[in-house]
Amino acid sequence: MREYKLNRPAPVNAGFSGKTTKKPGKTTALRPKPEASSGTGPSGDLVQEFLQMIRNQFYFDKPDFHFHQHRSILIKAFTYPASWLATRGMTREIPADRYRQLIQDVIQEVKRFGQMSSAVSPAHYFFKVMQTHMQHHGEDYYDYCRSVRNAVAQITAGMTKVPETDSTLADLAALHRLATSGARKVVQKPASPQLDLFA
Repeated sequence: MREYKLNRPAPVNAGFSGKTTKKPGKTTALRPKPEASSGTGPSGDLVQEFLQMIRNQFYFDKPDFHFHQHRSILIKAFTYPASWLATRGMTREIPADRYRQLIQDVIQEVKRFGQMSSAVSPAHYFFKVMQTHMQHHGEDYYDYCRSVRNAVAQITAGMTKVPETDSTLADLAALHRLATSGARKVVQKPASPQLDLFA
């Protein structure tokens, strides 16, 4: 019987010597990790202002990446008072200027009594100070918001078209929910059972 030999096809992109040359692949540029959003519009501008204030006063002697790593924690801290008031039904009673004053007061407290610059994580330290501040002064802000609501209700009583109010609190509270829900939860997997070799 006559034997037939099958000729193997030449490899793709083979050179003169018959050796296969590797086809160069596409080089994919590494994209930087997206940062936590600070929101858009006037409230987003306000958060950007707060971030710059903290960076200038407490991160001026630290590497840039240190600040960017803590950026999401700082956003949670800045928006925490708005979230605290929103859970109590106050969403439009504090304008942007009054909220800015609230944040500046807390920053001054940190500068006078705190040790944020020397803290291992200045952002977490600031967040803790903000939570403590609201524990002590939150009811004062709530009473202020309630008085503003009552005054607006008296002024607009009988009006067929009520003018729009400042939405700073509502916007910042929504940003706080977004920043909090965006945090990843680490789920520990149960340890896999191992066979006892000496059983």
